[in-house]
Amino acid sequence: MTLPWFFSCRAARIGGAREYRDAGARGVVREQTARAFGCKGPALSSTGAHDPKHLELVEVSGANKPGIVFVSEESCPFCAAERWSLAVALSHFGSWSQLGVTKSAATDVFPNTATLSFRTAGYQSTRLTLRSTELTDNAGHPLQALSALDRQVIGRYDVPPYVNSADQSGAVPFLDICNRYVLAGAQYDPQVLAGLSAAQIAAQLRNPPSPVAQAIDGSAKVIVAAINQLLHDQASGG
Repeated sequence: MTLPWFFSCRAARIGGAREYRDAGARGVVREQTARAFGCKGPALSSTGAHDPKHLELVEVSGANKPGIVFVSEESCPFCAAERWSLAVALSHFGSWSQLGVTKSAATDVFPNTATLSFRTAGYQSTRLTLRSTELTDNAGHPLQALSALDRQVIGRYDVPPYVNSADQSGAVPFLDICNRYVLAGAQYDPQVLAGLSAAQIAAQLRNPPSPVAQAIDGSAKVIVAAINQLLHDQASGG
C-alpha cells in the first residue's frame, strides 16, 4: 500500500519550539518511480527551475560542481531517518569521512532513533559538493548556525508549493539538490528503525529484503535518480 505522506519536523526558529506534522509533497521523480523504488510516499519535489548558480560554488576550492544543501537536527527522528538515505545515496558519487553516530531525542516521538551525524563529516566527490548543517544536538541544544546559503534556499524552497501550507514552512530535514529538486521531510516512517542500534541498521542494509534496507535503499535510489538526472542534464547542456 502506498501512503500519500511523509514526515517532517517543523522548526520555527533555531532553538525555538518545534511541531511535528505530516507534510505532503508534489512528486518530481514521478510518484510511481518512488513507489517502484520502495518508497511509501512522494519523494522529491521539482522546483521547475534552472537556477543552480549559487549552488555550483559551494566551498570546494573553486571547483564548479553541482551543490547539495542538507539541513537537519540531530534531535529530530525524521532527520535521523532521512540522513541514512542521503548518506547511502551520496556514497554513489563520492566518499564520506568522519561520519558520526548519534540518536534522536529520547523525549520525542520515535525516541532514540539511531542515525548518522554529519556535524563533523567530510564528503569528497569529483561530481558534487555538499553543504550540511546540524542545527541542534540530540538534546535540542543549538549546534551549527544556518549559513547564508542555507537561509537562501530554505527561504526560497522550504515554503509552499514545495510544502503543503505556509505553517509547514521551514520543515527539516530539508534537502536541496542544486535548486532543481527539493525535499522537506523524511521519505519513510522512522518506526522502521525503532529499537535498532546504528550497527544493527548498517547490518540490515546488507540484507536487501529487510524492511530497513527496503526503506533506506528505496529512498536513497530516488535521490540517486534525481542526481543522475541533474548530472545528465548538465552534461547535455540542459
